Amino acid sequence: MKNFRLNFAGRRCRRPSRESGIGLIEMIIVVTMAGMALLIAVQLVRIISGTTSKRDDIGLQDAYEALVGYAGAHAMLPASDSGWLPRSLTGNARGNRLRYHVASAVTQVPSVVFSPSSNLAINSPGLNFCLSLAQIGPGAQIQVGSNGTGVPALAVLEYSSSGATADSASGVALPGSADAAMQSVQGRVARAISSPELFSALDCGERLSRAAAAARYVDISTDLLALAKLNTQHWKNAIQNGYAGQANAAVSVSRLNSWEALIIADMVILQIMHVGRMPWTIPAEFAYMGVVAGYTSTLIQIRAQRDVVNSTIDDWINRDLPALEIEAARAAATENSYAAALDDSRNELLRFASLGLSQ
Repeated sequence: MKNFRLNFAGRRCRRPSRESGIGLIEMIIVVTMAGMALLIAVQLVRIISGTTSKRDDIGLQDAYEALVGYAGAHAMLPASDSGWLPRSLTGNARGNRLRYHVASAVTQVPSVVFSPSSNLAINSPGLNFCLSLAQIGPGAQIQVGSNGTGVPALAVLEYSSSGATADSASGVALPGSADAAMQSVQGRVARAISSPELFSALDCGERLSRAAAAARYVDISTDLLALAKLNTQHWKNAIQNGYAGQANAAVSVSRLNSWEALIIADMVILQIMHVGRMPWTIPAEFAYMGVVAGYTSTLIQIRAQRDVVNSTIDDWINRDLPALEIEAARAAATENSYAAALDDSRNELLRFASLGLSQ
């Protein structure tokens, strides 16, 4: 009995030590879970902060794309609404309005005109805007950046989750700078738009290039058509000169015929006079024969010259005129071809001008 009590008492004495060990394990578990919860909370804060920043960046990108779309439709950027992006355009991802500073030079109709052809004037607002983007100087742009880090830009967008934004472009931290990194921690993000960036976003390079190529085609076609017209006129003049030459040849034949008739008439009179002087003497006969020989020689020359003129007329009618008409027809066909090419090139240039920034 005594031994039993001792054993029972020993068991009861060891029980508090067992309960103390279980409490320590539970404490370790609690501390571990608290640490894990803290890590998860920190990670969630980072995720939420990153998501918010990403949403803000998406909002700026949406606004940028809206500005590009506006420029494509109106050939200019919208004016700011008292320093804010117009409500008609998208804000940031949470619907808040964005600060918007823009150069006045790109919010109005450009003063420059893109008309690359010297033979066909065009005035396309879209192409004019593209040309103005290529030619705009730093003095006509806004200066984006604080603390002396300003660079020229066409426009700048800014959003702040804390509510504080810059009243001017010079107060906006230059994107990518140390100031911008510091402000991003405060929830301020910005997006600048440069002239080369907008020029590229609107495909201005391709639009101006294809219009310039069409203008060059117009100028070349105009020159070729002018040369073709000169060539056609050359062959027409050749035909007209040929007809004029044939008219002169016909006059020559008529004169030769008259001359021949006159010589024959003189010979007849001479023969009558010769018969009336019988009896003939030898000296008189020699004189008579000399005159007859002279008349005969003259007749031979007249007829030979007339044959030459008639041969020339025949060659003109049967050979030269058909050849000239063929060349004139070819020249006219070439002229028509160049005229059609000029019409095509003019229509192409006018089409590019009418498209502007739409396609």
